[in-house]
Amino acid sequence: MTWIGPCGIVYRQLQSTYPVPTLITLGQHLHGDVSSDTLRGRILREAGWVAACAGWLRESLLACIPELGARSSVVYHSVPPPASDAGAPAAAARLLCLGRLVPSKGFDVALHAFRAIAARHPAARLVVAGDGTERRSLEELAVHLNVAERVEFVGRVRPNETGALIAASTLILMPSREETFGLVALETAQQGRPIVASRVEGLAEIVADGDTGVLVPPGDATALGAAACALLDDRERCARMGRRARQRVAERFSWERHLDSYEALYRRLGRR
Repeated sequence: MTWIGPCGIVYRQLQSTYPVPTLITLGQHLHGDVSSDTLRGRILREAGWVAACAGWLRESLLACIPELGARSSVVYHSVPPPASDAGAPAAAARLLCLGRLVPSKGFDVALHAFRAIAARHPAARLVVAGDGTERRSLEELAVHLNVAERVEFVGRVRPNETGALIAASTLILMPSREETFGLVALETAQQGRPIVASRVEGLAEIVADGDTGVLVPPGDATALGAAACALLDDRERCARMGRRARQRVAERFSWERHLDSYEALYRRLGRR
């Protein structure tokens, strides 16, 4: 398996000496030129198989290189299931934003939305978990919006800590401006929590709008806040969405299915 990046140069050199079938995992958008006279373009065209981590990503690949239609498929990213059931959330409304604090994650939109949420639900709190270049500006924005006392910035989170953060939350906000797939959305569903997310790229493949969560236009703080308030107003609907989210991730995005798909591809290529 190879990722298309700096290692591509080494890969090409090795292939000339030790040619073997190659399985490429495509985990990000193909920004830039992928014509047949570029390194990335040649690697993709020569691959034995290309596995895209999301359906929209495979579609964008085939729009650039149609001949890969017969040598590509979708193998959704996945994460191992949690060790235990998260149980019911606490009575107090607790919202969570989890990820890198960078502009593409849209956490500034979440803060604007939280001002409306806090006005309707005075006991609600927002936890922003993660670190990045936007942390200071987000903290300043919370002060500007007069919600700083109800927003907690917890900083960098270790992978083994994310489950507890999600389990302690009522619902998760994912206002991303772009998202290739969204592993946080999978972890959230595994914990039986609903998601209010932007209708962008990979998130729309994970969140079933109106069933396992709610999708809103990217950058729309008003819509994000209204959707979150509607779920906080109806805790039974919120819990029902969480149960459906857990069921859907087990059916479509399970860790076992992910591993089985790659094993089948390796066996297929190995027979060549």
